[in-house]
Amino acid sequence: MDYNSILGVVLAGGQSKRFGQDKSQVQLGEKILIDYILLEILDQFNEILIIANNDIKFLNSKKITKIEDYKKDLG
Repeated sequence: MDYNSILGVVLAGGQSKRFGQDKSQVQLGEKILIDYILLEILDQFNEILIIANNDIKFLNSKKITKIEDYKKDLG
């Protein structure tokens, strides 16, 4: 399958109530958790979209766009 013609989407809009903090921003070793995910899929897609509740830090790449979750506080 040609994954380059498919948009990669990372859903990072949850409330993290059980975890107690934004999981995507947790430092794990040398990187934050969301960057581990992005690095795994970066070469597989021409464009990656992150949907998140708020401003989050993430890997700097021209391929990655972040938009705000417009239906906040649902899960």
